[in-house]
Amino acid sequence: MRRFVLERRTDSGEVAQSEFRRPVMRVRLPDMFRPSLLGVVYLVVGIAVAASHHYLKNLDTLRLIGSAVLAVVLWPLLLLGIDLHITK
Repeated sequence: MRRFVLERRTDSGEVAQSEFRRPVMRVRLPDMFRPSLLGVVYLVVGIAVAASHHYLKNLDTLRLIGSAVLAVVLWPLLLLGIDLHITK
């Protein structure tokens, strides 16, 4: 973080220096866009289940990428034995 030096003259004519930091603007996401712990755990489990069912191998085409995204989001269906591969 950058620090700035402010020089000012006192009533007696001396130069006084004071250091300050530039204020930082922080951008906050609305609460509905902030990831929750449950959502992160859901996606991590989805990635693990999709990888174990070989949905994350050879993501060469848009069709395979779409299948992988579906498998990560809908991973409980994979555990029920439903095939989520997008076919022609």
